[in-house]
Amino acid sequence: MSSTKTLTMAEVAKHNTESDCYLVINGNAYDVTKFLDNHPGGQEIIVELAGTDATDAFADIGHSLEAQQDLENYLVGPVSDAPKKGKKAAAAPTQVPIRDNATQPFNPMLVVIPLVAIMAIAVAYFYK
Repeated sequence: MSSTKTLTMAEVAKHNTESDCYLVINGNAYDVTKFLDNHPGGQEIIVELAGTDATDAFADIGHSLEAQQDLENYLVGPVSDAPKKGKKAAAAPTQVPIRDNATQPFNPMLVVIPLVAIMAIAVAYFYK
């Protein structure tokens, strides 16, 4: 959106339907009505939160950096009385490091230990 205007939570609360859907995230109001059909998680979750502060829900789901940046396309403006939250939805998503097997040597104990365990179980089973 080209210009923004300051809103209150009472004003945002009026935009709580599928055809008129605002969310407050990190103190800003977003008109996500046109995005509903494109939301990968389905429009139901957004409509359920329509007209409310969705900061925690947005942060908890772990949206990608791209999703966080796309949110700016729907900015209406700041919300003067939005709840202050400790979480920041704009934080970069965390990633689990991937083990690079090409640079790590093979550990034969990963094969030997299970084989010894299987052999011990087989010996105990057949030689009771």
